[in-house]
Amino acid sequence: MLSKVVDALFGCLHTNYSFPITTKPVRNNKGVPAKPRTYVVCLQCGKDLPYDWAQMKIVAEQKNAA
Repeated sequence: MLSKVVDALFGCLHTNYSFPITTKPVRNNKGVPAKPRTYVVCLQCGKDLPYDWAQMKIVAEQKNAA
């Protein structure tokens, strides 16, 4: 009951995750391979969150400077 109230007020707390997943490097239309991405998925809401294998924790998403 309390978790439903907290979820309604603040959204998902992301407390239950999948095992970390790393994507394969895929080439873009110019033939340049993209950097692989590692992430975990919240099993309650389905959101994917960036994961760092070296630190073994979820990290904040980095903004790309363009």
